[in-house]
Amino acid sequence: MKWNRRPFVEIAQFPPKIKLEKGKEYSFIPMEDVNGGEKYASPKYKRQYTGGGAKFGEGDTLFARITPCLENGKIAQAKNLIGGKGFGSTEYFVFRGIKDVSDSDFIYYLSKTYFFWQNAVNSMVGASGRQRADAKFLSKVMVPYPPLGAQRKIASILSAYDDLIENNLKRIKLLEELAQITYEEWFVTRMINGNQIKDSDIETLRMEELVSDYMNGGWGKEEVEGNYTEQAYVIRGTDMPDISFGNFSGLPLRFHTKSNLKPRRLKPGDISIEMSNGNIGNVGRSFFFDGSLETALSIPIMCASFCKMLRPKSLELGYIIDLHLKYIHRTDTMLVYKSQGANGINNFRFEDMIADEELFIPQNEYYELFVEPIKNIYNLISNLRIQISLLKEARDLLLPRLMTGMIDVEKTTTETT
Repeated sequence: MKWNRRPFVEIAQFPPKIKLEKGKEYSFIPMEDVNGGEKYASPKYKRQYTGGGAKFGEGDTLFARITPCLENGKIAQAKNLIGGKGFGSTEYFVFRGIKDVSDSDFIYYLSKTYFFWQNAVNSMVGASGRQRADAKFLSKVMVPYPPLGAQRKIASILSAYDDLIENNLKRIKLLEELAQITYEEWFVTRMINGNQIKDSDIETLRMEELVSDYMNGGWGKEEVEGNYTEQAYVIRGTDMPDISFGNFSGLPLRFHTKSNLKPRRLKPGDISIEMSNGNIGNVGRSFFFDGSLETALSIPIMCASFCKMLRPKSLELGYIIDLHLKYIHRTDTMLVYKSQGANGINNFRFEDMIADEELFIPQNEYYELFVEPIKNIYNLISNLRIQISLLKEARDLLLPRLMTGMIDVEKTTTETT
């Protein structure tokens, strides 16, 4: 099968022709809602169009053109747009397939190939700050592409993986919601499975009484240096949303001293809490370490220096503490523990929080009745994260081979199991 090479702009619409009316509301997708590990970006809300920004339609590719978003692979396909139209900031390039020339799904996967987006990174100018990819690179980069039928076959093979990933992500979200509902029913009403639990079967304890240890994380070195010889991935606050949904590719791998890594190496049940951030809404967000990361990465994990590691006295208490942290964060009850420094950075008063927050622990047979279903939910979420990681690994191995013609698509199937 013959593959051709042409400038990218000759096989893709850039930008697509979209007409939006000023003053009318459309789906809005900000850059922060684009996850580089997921194919699809769906809008969470609508916004009034004022005449600026990138315009796109259903199935168009949103391609980050600024650092570090582009370097972190923030590329997605717009989906579930109300009325089929939407917009975002000027931080996007928007691509679409051309009728009878290219398939929009193929254009999305083509934009994710190393040779394509690396050209975008290299086109950035300026010594620092918000460097932007120059649109001129689109007319200069030569891309390989097969006939339209083969494009669709390639896209269908890769999409099969992404569709499974999306289904697993939906299951994780539903399971997390179920866990939160279960905890909220208990925390607010002291009910388990609709049954009221007597006060005599409940013990009220401060969070610090449920914790065996806590400490700041570390950052280490980028390369081996002196006694910084131990490899470990580092969880930053900015990584928490991604790793919650099985996207571990953005975690920085650093080198640490043995003495610093040993007490900070995360164990199942540990919780990482973000201690400072320019966005007050992000301060105090947390991630429950269930071991799925270490299974997927096979290398130790620790918190970053601007996060705190909290170690509960037991795995079961870890579930309860984690759900409580997420509950007070979601309901803004956590705001009383946040403060802003003179430099504008928002900080978290961790010690005040664990000293003041009271948790209700069911006793006797009610403890297992409460914890067991939550444990099952967390285990399901952990297994789904591992499945997502494996699916992404398989997809990412296929991507360059399919997109350069190394694999003959006539001999492949869309089987992913």
